[in-house]
Amino acid sequence: MAVAQGTADPSSERKTTPAMSMNVATTKSNHPGVVLRYLVEAPPDSGASIVVQLEFDGVTDLSGAVVRLKADEGLLIGDASTTRTLPAGEITSWSVSVSHTGAGIRYLHVFTTQHGITSIASVPVTVGSGSLLPPSDGQLKISGDEKFIALPVRP
Repeated sequence: MAVAQGTADPSSERKTTPAMSMNVATTKSNHPGVVLRYLVEAPPDSGASIVVQLEFDGVTDLSGAVVRLKADEGLLIGDASTTRTLPAGEITSWSVSVSHTGAGIRYLHVFTTQHGITSIASVPVTVGSGSLLPPSDGQLKISGDEKFIALPVRP
């Protein structure tokens, strides 16, 4: 009703925040509605930890949404907790410190669940030369209790 009367849509005001310099994670049409923006800060020197800034918006479920992090092999998450609850109607920021065991591109996988729907976005973390990892052979990879198919990324 407020938009029809010519008042600005509050969600459009949020888009003018400093998040404009952040990358917006790609989503599929059936995603749960949580918008992920991210920024990977370059380490001050090689061997130092890398800070990944995550920003979440679009939580409409009154009980909130849940976000869970998982890293590729060779990328270690430094935070004690890899799961968080996101409150409804707020923009939530999360700084995640990661470290690496070698050069290349590794991914921080961000799982978001809202309204019983889970989506995943993969945040690329470049270390050293930034060459891609060897392409997957398309085989099912099993890591703990999760199963997924690893696919090569096209630059």
